[in-house]
Parts: sequence; structure tokens; C-alpha cells
Amino acid sequence: MIYGLLTVHIRKHVPREKINTFDQLLEEVRKIENIQYEETVASKLGHVKQNTDKSKLVRCSFCHFRGHSVNECRKRLAKFTTQRNTTCTKARGFQNFMLWLWKTGLF
Repeated sequence: MIYGLLTVHIRKHVPREKINTFDQLLEEVRKIENIQYEETVASKLGHVKQNTDKSKLVRCSFCHFRGHSVNECRKRLAKFTTQRNTTCTKARGFQNFMLWLWKTGLF
């Protein structure tokens, strides 16, 4: 019953036939967790060779695609360019309307 509650990555390394008592299960699981911890620490320190292509590691925080940052995002640029144009057009329309009102003497 307890064996089935283990995560998949631990069950891969600990065969069910090898475990007879709960203490054996704890011992084996702790060994695996220590090995995995050492691997993550080694990779963070740079002892394990990692992917050196930085463009694949960068992820845009606007569109969430890999390969570019938010400063280079084309979707972001397109969105804000159209918003700015729309805002300017609305402002110009309002200014023209106010100018028309002024010229006609209605304002």
C-alpha cells in the first residue's frame, strides 16, 4: 500500500521485490533522494554540462515563447503599436469634434 504512494521517479529506482520492511523502504528512498539532490546541486554549480545555446533558454514573459525576451517580442510591439494608433485616432477625433463645436459656436 505505501509503495503505491511513492512518486514515479522513485518507484523506477526501487523495485517492489527489493523491499520487505518499512525501514528498508525508507533507506532506499533516502538514498535516491540524496543522489537526486546531489545531481541538482552539481548542475546548479555548473559541474554538469548544460545547454550552452542561450537563445533557447530565454523565454518571453509577454507571449511565453522561447527564443526572445520581452524587449524583442513582436506580439508585444504589434499590440502596443495598434493601441497607440487607436488612442491617437480617438484623441484626434475628439479634438476635431471640439474644434468643430468651437467654430460653429455651439460650445
